[in-house]
Amino acid sequence: MCDSAVKNEDVNISAHFVRGLDTLRFLAASVVAAGHGAWIPFNRFAGETSGPLKLIAGVWDSLPNGTLAVCVFFFISGFCIHFPNVAKPRVAILPFWVKRGLRIGVPLIVIVCAAHLAGKQYVGALDSVLWSVYCELAYYALYPVLFPILRGRWGRATAASTCVSIGLLTVFPGTLRPFDFGILTFVFCAPMWLLGAILAERYRSGALFNDHLPSIWLLRGALPACAVLATFLFYRGPKIPLTWAVAAFVPVGYLWLAKELQRLTSHRTNDRLEALGGAAYSIYLVHRFPLTLFGDIYHTHLPLIAYPVQAIAIGLCAYAFYQAVEYPSHKFSKRLGQRLQRVGAPGVAARQ
Repeated sequence: MCDSAVKNEDVNISAHFVRGLDTLRFLAASVVAAGHGAWIPFNRFAGETSGPLKLIAGVWDSLPNGTLAVCVFFFISGFCIHFPNVAKPRVAILPFWVKRGLRIGVPLIVIVCAAHLAGKQYVGALDSVLWSVYCELAYYALYPVLFPILRGRWGRATAASTCVSIGLLTVFPGTLRPFDFGILTFVFCAPMWLLGAILAERYRSGALFNDHLPSIWLLRGALPACAVLATFLFYRGPKIPLTWAVAAFVPVGYLWLAKELQRLTSHRTNDRLEALGGAAYSIYLVHRFPLTLFGDIYHTHLPLIAYPVQAIAIGLCAYAFYQAVEYPSHKFSKRLGQRLQRVGAPGVAARQ
C-alpha cells in the first residue's frame, strides 16, 4: 500500500489519490477469491442451460480469472514501492528490507503455520496463492540493490525483462500457469512490476497526465473481456496456457492502470472500499481457508445459500487476520524501519 503522506514538488500528490489504489487492490483480491470458488456458478441460480443461455453461463463462469487479478497486484506493487523513492539517489537497503520483509513476511509465516496445523488440504490450497507472494519477496530483495543501477534506466530494464519473459514462453511454450515456471516465476512476471515502477516515474514527472489514453470505460471493459477469453481458452477451449494470456494482458493492464491513475487525482473514492483495500493482503492470504472448509463439508456442489455464507466467512477471517497479524506487523515494521534509517542516516528519515 502506498504511503499517503508522500508529497512531490512536480505533481500535486494528494492522499485522496493514494487511497484510490487500495480500492483496486480490494477488487483484485475479491476476484482472486471468486476465481477459487467464491463465485456462484450460473447453474446454481438458473439451473442447467442450453442454447443461448449456455453462452451466457460460459461467460459468467469465466469472469473471475484469479491469475489476471494477480497481474494487477504486480502492477500496483511496482508503482507503490517505487513511488516514494523516485527522486532519491539511493534506497537504504537494510531499512527497506526490514520494513518490507516484516510487512509481508510475518503474515506469510503465520498463515503457513496455520495451514500446516489445519491439515494437508489447507496447505495445498494455500500453495496455489503463495507463488505471487514469493515473487514479491524477490522484487523487494532486489529493488534497493538494483535501484542505483536502474535509476533513469527503468524503460530499458523493462524492455530487457520483457524479452526474457518472451524467451521463457518460447523455450517452454507448454507452461500452463505462471507458477509452473518454478523459481523463474518472478522473472516471468517481472515486466508487470517494472511497468508499475515506470508509471510511478511518469506520474511523479507529470508526463502521465499528458497521455491521451483510451476511455476509462473501454479499458475497464477490456479487463473482464480478457478474463473471459483467457479462462474460456484455458478451461473450455483448446487449452491455451494462462502464461500466454498473461503476456497478452500486460499492455492492457498497463494502459488501464495508467488511466485509473489519471482519473484518481480528480475523482472521489469510496472510503469503505478503501478500508477494505487496506486488508487486501489478508483477504488474499486467508480466503482459501473458508473455501476449503466449505468444500470439505459439502464435498461436491455447494447449495446456493452456502455462497453468501462462504463470502461472509472470508470477510470475517480476513478481518480477524488483519487485526491480529497484518496490521500489527505493518506498524511494527514501519517503526523499526524508521529507527534503522535514523541510525544509519541521521536527519534523512525526518525528511522522508
